[in-house]
Amino acid sequence: MKIKIEKYLRLAKSDLTEGKLSQAIATCEKILEIQPNSAAAYRILGETYQVENDFEKAMYAYAKAVEIQPEYAEVHAFLGQLYSQKKWLGEAANQYQKAIDLGLKWPEVYYNLGNIFYKVGYLESAIQSYETAIILKPDYIKAYFGLGIIFERERNYQGAVDIYRKVIKLNPDFVEAYNSLGSVLADWNRTSEAIEVYQQALVLKPDSASLYNNLGFSLLEKNPIEAIAAYHRAIELDPNFIKAHYNLGKALQIIGEHERAVKYFQEVIRLKGEKDNVLVYSDCVFSLMTIGKFPTAFVYLKNIITNHQFVDGYCQILESKLGNVEQTVSDEMYLTKVAVFNFMKQLQKLDSNPENYQQKFHQISQYLLQYYIHFGNVLMENQSYEAAGNFYQRALQIQPNSADVYSLLGNSLVKQKRLNSAIISYQIALQILLSENRIDERTKIYFQLGKVMEKQQKWQLAIDYYTKVSWTKLQLSTDIFNHDLLPYQKLEGLYLSTKDWIQKLDGKNYQKQYKEVKLEELTTEYREESIKSPIKVNFENGKKDLKCLGLNCHECLNQIYQWFNPKSLAQGVYSLSVQGEFKPNIDSLSQEISLLNSVQNGGRKSSTPLKKERTSLSSLTSPSKEGTISTLTKDTTNDMEGIYYFQKLSRGLTFVTIVPEGRAWIMPKKNYWRLCYGIAIMTPDNYLLADLSREYPSPLPGCTKHDPSQHQIFDFEELPPLKKINGRVAVLSVLSGNIYFHWMVDLLPRIEILRQGIDLEKIDWFVVNNYQQPFQRETLKSLGIKEEKILASDRHPHIQAEELVVPSYPSYLGWLQPWGLKFLREVFLRGITNNKSDFPERIYIGRGNARYRRVMNEPEVVEILGKFGFTYVTPESMSLETQISTFAHAKIIVAPHGSGLTNLVFCNPGTKVIEFFSPHYLRYYYWHISQLLGLEHYYLIGEIFSCYPIRNIMYESSLVEDILVNLDSLNQMLKVVGIV
Repeated sequence: MKIKIEKYLRLAKSDLTEGKLSQAIATCEKILEIQPNSAAAYRILGETYQVENDFEKAMYAYAKAVEIQPEYAEVHAFLGQLYSQKKWLGEAANQYQKAIDLGLKWPEVYYNLGNIFYKVGYLESAIQSYETAIILKPDYIKAYFGLGIIFERERNYQGAVDIYRKVIKLNPDFVEAYNSLGSVLADWNRTSEAIEVYQQALVLKPDSASLYNNLGFSLLEKNPIEAIAAYHRAIELDPNFIKAHYNLGKALQIIGEHERAVKYFQEVIRLKGEKDNVLVYSDCVFSLMTIGKFPTAFVYLKNIITNHQFVDGYCQILESKLGNVEQTVSDEMYLTKVAVFNFMKQLQKLDSNPENYQQKFHQISQYLLQYYIHFGNVLMENQSYEAAGNFYQRALQIQPNSADVYSLLGNSLVKQKRLNSAIISYQIALQILLSENRIDERTKIYFQLGKVMEKQQKWQLAIDYYTKVSWTKLQLSTDIFNHDLLPYQKLEGLYLSTKDWIQKLDGKNYQKQYKEVKLEELTTEYREESIKSPIKVNFENGKKDLKCLGLNCHECLNQIYQWFNPKSLAQGVYSLSVQGEFKPNIDSLSQEISLLNSVQNGGRKSSTPLKKERTSLSSLTSPSKEGTISTLTKDTTNDMEGIYYFQKLSRGLTFVTIVPEGRAWIMPKKNYWRLCYGIAIMTPDNYLLADLSREYPSPLPGCTKHDPSQHQIFDFEELPPLKKINGRVAVLSVLSGNIYFHWMVDLLPRIEILRQGIDLEKIDWFVVNNYQQPFQRETLKSLGIKEEKILASDRHPHIQAEELVVPSYPSYLGWLQPWGLKFLREVFLRGITNNKSDFPERIYIGRGNARYRRVMNEPEVVEILGKFGFTYVTPESMSLETQISTFAHAKIIVAPHGSGLTNLVFCNPGTKVIEFFSPHYLRYYYWHISQLLGLEHYYLIGEIFSCYPIRNIMYESSLVEDILVNLDSLNQMLKVVGIV
């Protein structure tokens, strides 16, 4: 009997292999008639039904097999495959894991399990599964590809390149490997190598539309014309290739061919049908608005924002803020927000009915016009003159005969030193005003033209315009003649090092006016500047274009992110702490599969076409030649030495200097959005001391492109009146010094440098940005600085002292040194109560009162956290002592990125921190504090709103973008951190 059963089993397997499915089924049924408990027969029967795509019968057969033989590893693997086909990923993962636990060593099982882990965002586990598959099957190309995709996603470019080159070595004719390798090299800015790889692949497959598309991507930056030709070729090969149409539209945008770009974007919309079109609609809108085709643009925008969670949340927040805040009409930011709110609400109401459309279109256009004008005024106040001019020009697209806008445009052009263009703009405004008989406005423009003619040394024309001003009997507004700025003698140049200036001034006796301060070991390990003599500045050439964008420099930021080496643990969930291996709970995976459908994917505005999605900043692993588990998981990028290097790089020379008859200009805070953006310390012989002066954009650690000779002070023609102060005046003000974070991290450590270099009792006055806020008064009092000795630079922005005493900055802007951390803890943790029962262990830092970077769905977030014992706190409503005590006793802290997290300085090692970010504003400030203190730091990236034309209207910069927390990702984060 046994021999007969085995014969039938072999026959059934043979029939299945040869595709004789009916015969295989019949044979299995014969076996089951003879031996009803034959698990092997049920297994073959299940395989056969699976080939026939009969899910129910296959499921039944496999279930019977494991019922008879629970440890039947192969059947568990087949069940995993069956569940995967139905996209029941949790159940599939369970079955694959059971097969592995029962000792099955099929590489395909590890590969399939890796695919599931990747889909649900468990990237570390996916890597382990792929690597095990490769060890079991060293030429397993699919598993290599799985690893390569993860390394690409995590921007571990070297690991991805190694993987794809390995695949090409295994199969030199595998075109897709060339395609992927070229994609990584292009993203890594190794475009020449990428182009070469694509060209090699095209030799193998000259009719590949995908290769031409990606070749175009690599060519675009340096040769857009050739890129456009490559995209055209891709479309010729595949007329329905959506990415090629889209990329061609983006390329045409870049070269200014917006009319043609719109046609290709509209073709993408047609090809995609009802699918998600937010990004292509956005690009189409951008081009339509650029060429002034607002009616079509508004229709597209209305389609995007109708019933959109992000937009609705934004409007609700803005409506509540505008209604509760008393503002004057002179606040241009307030007027900007009012215009934005009205624009968004009217746009949502846009009706395609011809009877109502024209009226609605006119209303929407007027609100957009108001937005352009008011935000242009905001930019003028922020000294972003070129950007302001761009907004005024957009306003002229809507209202081309506006004398007021032409006048504003002329003002921005004057500030840009584009005087001839300014004259034309003013003269157009005058022509319009003549027909409108607006004498007062004409007189103002005559005055402005007179000033421009003076600048050009056209004295007679200047006199003519001033004469026209004097003919009028109108009372002109005081802002023309009576302002508080006065001409000043332009600076001669700058010294990169204060020490160089002091040595030149006083020779060997410079120590009396300059003292180095050693606050920790290695503090003096800084980069010596090679230039010792003063640098002259050529004022005629104006300000050069900065190559580095300071705090917003993507190149520098990416380098810093790599030093911190964040790890992706799940979709939108990242860890910065030193963790053990993250092993997800297989049994609960099926309950978490909703992440696949609920977490949105997308990208922010980009000036380059789409290729593949990039969502993480992690640098993971790369396989090596040895092929063992330990070598396969070796990290090819940065380990903890990276952050130590970063720390060393950020150290500078700390010192205190005395500048006799020195001057300080410190830009005052004008309102809540216009803070201190520039500081200049000037010598009596009229040089700038570059290492004591700062401005935005402030360089990031490691930046090699920052040019101090481009400081804004060199462009000024006038400054506030000079206030002379007797005695010794210590300058402590810092950029954005009215903000709690910069006050604590940048300003207070300067006091420690100061008191290590000079007796504070010998200081007559201390200059800080201001001292009206409670935290300012409390911290200065704790440091022994008497209120009667404090001067606010917000009220005295331009001073000269008998002796200007200036401590160096502690480090780069917003970068806390270890000695600074120790100083803050030693001073402010004294006397903090140890009664733990008075303070919650789990806190959520709310930003409900903030003007920006709010959590849009905060009630839902708070509800979830409340179930796990979190207490909602607002640090700004607490005394400084209560803030410090609250953080010192907290064990888990959840907060959106913001100044409230500054108090991490006072946490205990091991405290867990979860930080929320907008997808477009990822910053490292609090990561570093956590690294210094040994905190477990995690972060969650919020939902993306891909419609960048609307997003750019809603938010003046990425710094202020609100955060929409994905609740599934939040729940996943709570599991990762161990709260659930």
